[in-house]
Amino acid sequence: MKQRCCGRAWLRALAAVLACAVIIATASEARQTVVCNTEASELLLVDLSTGDRTVLSSATVGTGPDLHRPISIVQEASGALVVGGDGTEGSRLLRVDPVTGDRTVLAGRWTGPEDDFAGITGLAVRADGTIAVSSYGSWQIMLVDPTTGRKTVVAGPSVGSGTLMRTPSQLLVEADGAIVFVDTTQAMLVKIDPTTLIRTIISSPSVGTGRSFGGATGLAKLPDGDYAVSNFLAVEVYIVRVDGDTGDRTALSGRDVGAGPILGGRYRLGVDAGGTLYTADYDSNALLTVDTTTGDRTVVSSSSVGTGPAFVNPTGFLSNVVLAPASHNPTSVATPGQGLATTWGALRR
Repeated sequence: MKQRCCGRAWLRALAAVLACAVIIATASEARQTVVCNTEASELLLVDLSTGDRTVLSSATVGTGPDLHRPISIVQEASGALVVGGDGTEGSRLLRVDPVTGDRTVLAGRWTGPEDDFAGITGLAVRADGTIAVSSYGSWQIMLVDPTTGRKTVVAGPSVGSGTLMRTPSQLLVEADGAIVFVDTTQAMLVKIDPTTLIRTIISSPSVGTGRSFGGATGLAKLPDGDYAVSNFLAVEVYIVRVDGDTGDRTALSGRDVGAGPILGGRYRLGVDAGGTLYTADYDSNALLTVDTTTGDRTVVSSSSVGTGPAFVNPTGFLSNVVLAPASHNPTSVATPGQGLATTWGALRR
């Protein structure tokens, strides 16, 4: 009798474990990201399978300082979101609780004696937790201490050496710590050495051959080592593939490359773990995938795909993070802030 009871108890425990495993597996299949809905001044949680959108943080969801034209977003190892935006009120970093939507100031005009942000157009988290920030209005790239909010300029008119820089936009951090960014005004892709702070051009009108990416705003690292850069020319909108060794440029997707919706002005790019390229289309108010082989474009979420609040000029979106459904904390983080493939699981339960 005792053996039968023990056996039943063991079976009940096993059943509980299996049930938990099924719940976690089911939750982890939900592929979602967070998009900066810029002109609505809110963050939207977007289901990448259905296109459905829900508000994660806004003037009516969460407490704290207003989200003023959010443009860039990354996620820290703790699971917290860090958001930067444009304008006087937006030129600060806000830390956002991914469950409640509550917001606190991480860094901004009044967090130290250092140089102020002047429009935040790019964010990336480094391996040590510091946050790389591109400030297009001050022509600088800074590192922000995630604890104190103190800012250190690592590239600008009077910091670092090498090629001159004007308006840095989206950036990413390489495995070796180098920072790579696109310069919108000068149509350049530039790398900053993390030790010497020397800036080297990867691709520009004078480095590499092929299609220009004038007005570059978006940047992502492709699985094969090439870069994808979004071109913002009014008459010729393309996503351009850039060879990291030669700087040569070829059209990856655009007006006469690939099928699908015509690309409008794209402000951000991202790549998921499977190599799928995503773009947030500012002008078309949509989130799309782009096949990096054919250039074909498919709408993931828009006014006609998915339900929920409408996109109003979306820009940045969350990247390459896997969250544990129970704790909402990351179980793995792959180059945060540089791509997209977010599994949020039971985030909003």
